[in-house]
Amino acid sequence: MDDDIDLGMPLEDLKKFMEIAQSELPEGLFLQTPQSDPSSKEPIIKIRDLNSMYIEMGDNFSADYQKGLFVDIFPFIDYPSVPKTWVKKITKEISKSYSILNSQHYYSMRSFAEFFYFGAKYWALKAIWGVLCMIYKKDTYLSNILINNGYGIMHRKDLYILYLRLDLREKCSKHLITLMLT
Repeated sequence: MDDDIDLGMPLEDLKKFMEIAQSELPEGLFLQTPQSDPSSKEPIIKIRDLNSMYIEMGDNFSADYQKGLFVDIFPFIDYPSVPKTWVKKITKEISKSYSILNSQHYYSMRSFAEFFYFGAKYWALKAIWGVLCMIYKKDTYLSNILINNGYGIMHRKDLYILYLRLDLREKCSKHLITLMLT
């Protein structure tokens, strides 16, 4: 079950958006990034409503980060045209390793072992992904950055580009129809 609205944006466009968004967002909205809110619990870009409170699973009430209603914005990157089973396996393990390496740890032999095991696994899988990106064309799929794609989801570029070309009225009516059907 998803509790918010998710948007996907090409990484280059997201970088431009982040440069101007904070000064352009209306009062009461906050662009939450790991840089603008270092205490936030996830490496996900969000636009937060500062006049609300929304409790998510795993929220840390002792950490001082914004907890208002939000919209997630995910950076999309090009994916190599490899079998979906490869993508699912690699992205799931990269995401899992990243999450474990970046979660709060307590000093123990287990956390010490996890650091080396998941660190090695993370870098080995990133290297494999880099090789796949060099060998295979990246002209068919795009999706979320690897650390945020634990489900291995890929989107076809031709459908994404077609969607971008629709005018706003068509997009809104498509979403309205989708909402009415669900």
